[in-house]
Amino acid sequence: MASTPSTPALGITQKDTTFTKIFVGGLPYHTTDQSLREYFDKFGDIDEAVVITDRQTGKSRGYGFEGRCVLRGKVDGNDGGW
Repeated sequence: MASTPSTPALGITQKDTTFTKIFVGGLPYHTTDQSLREYFDKFGDIDEAVVITDRQTGKSRGYGFEGRCVLRGKVDGNDGGW
């Protein structure tokens, strides 16, 4: 298991997300952090849902990451529910 990086002098500890973050590609450009979170929330408790955006335009780049605690079901690509 990977170690958890930390900065004790600053009191900051980062959680190891090696096995909890999922790359989500091919997102429609209208997908937001909130809609990504709502979609994946039905499969388990979500820690984080982030859609990557262009720094200059603020528009989605078509991919993001979803981080979770517990998985309740399987993600099926045939859901079509964005």
